[in-house]
Order: sequence, then structure tokens, then C-alpha cells
Amino acid sequence: MILTILFSISIFSISSKAADGDLDSGFGTNGLINESFHGIISRHNTVAVQPDGKIIAAVNSLTSNFTNDFTLVRYNSNGNIDTSFGTNGILYADVGGKNDIVPTVLLQADGKIILVGQSRNARDRNIISIFRFNSDGTTDTSFGTSGDLPIASAFR
Repeated sequence: MILTILFSISIFSISSKAADGDLDSGFGTNGLINESFHGIISRHNTVAVQPDGKIIAAVNSLTSNFTNDFTLVRYNSNGNIDTSFGTNGILYADVGGKNDIVPTVLLQADGKIILVGQSRNARDRNIISIFRFNSDGTTDTSFGTSGDLPIASAFR
């Protein structure tokens, strides 16, 4: 009897595992997340996983006036948007109302979030922009000028 139970448990546990490379059906919708920000086009560029398992995605999102903004969105480990982050799970970062593209997200050891990307300055030249946020998505105002640090040297 005990052998039968153990055999049944081992068969159940083997058959319930997904194969390596299969989508996790418990994440998002059948293993996928599809989002749009600003109601138009978005593209995830990088992701970082916080120590608590929450996922932060750096997104390039097209606005209604056809410029791009940096966007960070945080997901719970099950793929649902974490509404406790930023404003309802999303935060936007913009440099001067011009195009902000190719965002990258990094995590500091203290939990702060760094967002780096390419922006256009007032003279319409490419610059590197760096933002720092607290782990909850609020702006870290102790960094740079009110949380952002646009680097003035232009790409050639």
C-alpha cells in the first residue's frame, strides 16, 4: 500500500512538471504579458528582478504626440502589474518632451532603481539620461537634479 502511494505521488509530480523552455501558464496569461503604455506602441528593452521576485521592465513607449518616453512597469512574480509601484504599477520618465529611447534598468544593492537611456536635449542632440528611483517607484530626489541626471555630451 505504501509503495503504491509513493509510486502514484512520483508519477503525479513527474507528469505535472513542464518541460524546460515551456511557458509558465501561471505567469501572466498563459505565460505571456502583452501591455501597451500611453495607449499606443510599447517595447520592453530590459528587465530586472528585485530580491522579492518582482520584475521591473524598462519600456520605450510612444506617446500620443508621437514622441517616446521612458517607462518602467513592475510586475508581481505571477505577471500581474504591481499597483503599489509608481502610479498603478507604471512610471514615466521624460527629458524635455523629446524622444527618450533605448531604456535600460539596473538595480543597486540598496534596492534603488537606475534607469539609463538616450534622450534628445533642447538643441535636439542625443544625450544619455540617468534617473534613479526608490524601490517603490518614487523619484529619488537626492540623485542629480530632482532624480535625473542628463549627461550633456552628445553622441557623434
